Amino acid sequence: MAHPYHHSLSSVRKWGGSPFDYLPLHSWFDLSKSIAADFRHRALRHHAEGIFMLETVFGQTLTLSSGKVIPTSWVGEQRCPGWAAAAASRIGASPEDRAGE
Repeated sequence: MAHPYHHSLSSVRKWGGSPFDYLPLHSWFDLSKSIAADFRHRALRHHAEGIFMLETVFGQTLTLSSGKVIPTSWVGEQRCPGWAAAAASRIGASPEDRAGE
């Protein structure tokens, strides 16, 4: 799995600034690796609610060292391409949903 620093380099290529502008955000996404140190960690923050949580923690905009201002959600959407579904869809069906099977 990629390190938050490498994700930050990708953000620099996309929007400019320094990797250190993005490192706190990418590190926040990967804090869930302390619970599950494999792909399953993504179920905890790599979805639409995680992107909204990112904005709550870091604010709605990010001012880069270059002076450019970007929406914080852009970084979240970069981390969750095609994964920006509701958290519930990442977890799977509940026992009640499977009752009719």
